[in-house]
Amino acid sequence: WNIPTSLWVSCGKAKVIDSLSGFSFWEIVRGPIRFQETIEYMERKASFFYLDLGPTGTLATLVKYNLKPTSISQSFALMTPYGSDVKSFEKLRKTL
Repeated sequence: WNIPTSLWVSCGKAKVIDSLSGFSFWEIVRGPIRFQETIEYMERKASFFYLDLGPTGTLATLVKYNLKPTSISQSFALMTPYGSDVKSFEKLRKTL
């Protein structure tokens, strides 16, 4: 069996982190969010399918604005305030 693994990337540190603790969340809440630096860090490592699971799709839009024109990464919002969730999911499904 292959055990799936996930990398945790922190927008508070703009890099991969090894573990999470209660203090990690405190740092995220109290410190600056380094969203642009985090996207730049990730893009240096590989290309990605960024999924925004929030209710507005705002983060998907922010990712799109932070990707270089040469990037092959894609950003998707699964939920929208406009009721097009099924359409968004179908677009993602066809892309993958």
